[in-house]
This record gives sequence, structure tokens and C-alpha cells, in this order.
Amino acid sequence: LQESFPGTHSNRQPLTTRGTSEPLNMVSPQIIWPLVRLDGSGRMCIELSVVAAAAFAAGMALWGIAQHLRCFVWPEMQKYYVRILAFIPISCLACTLSFLYPQAASTFELLNAAYEPVA
Repeated sequence: LQESFPGTHSNRQPLTTRGTSEPLNMVSPQIIWPLVRLDGSGRMCIELSVVAAAAFAAGMALWGIAQHLRCFVWPEMQKYYVRILAFIPISCLACTLSFLYPQAASTFELLNAAYEPVA
């Protein structure tokens, strides 16, 4: 049973720019190269999606932390808000690295578990 991920069928042609035979390169190879798998399973698209979602969530959390620190008028409560919001980028980093490098997932989850009591 063959999965229907992009790149699994050998008869498919690569995406090209309109009117040319040059392949369509949307992201520079230096960024994608660590994520490329040569088995053709379509995992690269999944990995890029995971990295993009984690970067978005971490960015939003860091923006929230910056806003709380900029308007630090109620320190007794806001220090707890900042601690909880800081858990999001740490968790995103640990989960993304666990997904990208499953052989070291327990090591990355240790980072997540170490910060959890602090938040």
C-alpha cells in the first residue's frame, strides 16, 4: 500500500515556474537542507509545517511576554503570567526537536519537564 504523500510517485514531475522547465524553489536550500529526508516519504512537508506552527506559537507567546513586561503595573500577578507564557516557547522547542530527532526525544522532553514545575 503506497501512501499518497507528495514525491512518492516516480512518474510525477516537479513543480516548475510558469513557462519554463526550471524547478520552483520556494525556500532556499540552506534552510531546508537539515530537514530533507532522502526516502521520499513526504516527511519534509510535515516537518516544515511543524516548525512553522511552533515558530508561530513561540512568537505569539514571546510577544505576549514583551507586552506584559512593557506594562508591568501589577507585578504580583504579572510575574505568574510571564512564567506561564514562557512555558509555551520552551514546550514548542522541546516538542519540535522531539519530532525532528525522535532518537533523542527523551532528552528534549527532559527540558520540558524541568521547566514545568517552575511555571
